[in-house]
Amino acid sequence: MNPTYLGQVFKSALDRAKFLVLNMDKKIYGIATEVGYRKLDTFYKRFKEYMGKSAGELRSECGLILGSWRVFKITTYRTAYLMLVS
Repeated sequence: MNPTYLGQVFKSALDRAKFLVLNMDKKIYGIATEVGYRKLDTFYKRFKEYMGKSAGELRSECGLILGSWRVFKITTYRTAYLMLVS
């Protein structure tokens, strides 16, 4: 296979992973397997190389987009809060 083609396939998988991280309330490992990565360490490494930050960092910085709302999970010692920002 052509290396350029493989690079495009991986890039589109990571773009889809970014979309899922920001728009779906799924675990990161579930997203990794959904976009075709069998080894989580490879997914984490490639995602961070491509996006400049980990999937967890991206989600916590940008929040989860639900419709027209952006949801941020704020966790304290015993309580988890959701902050909705329109």
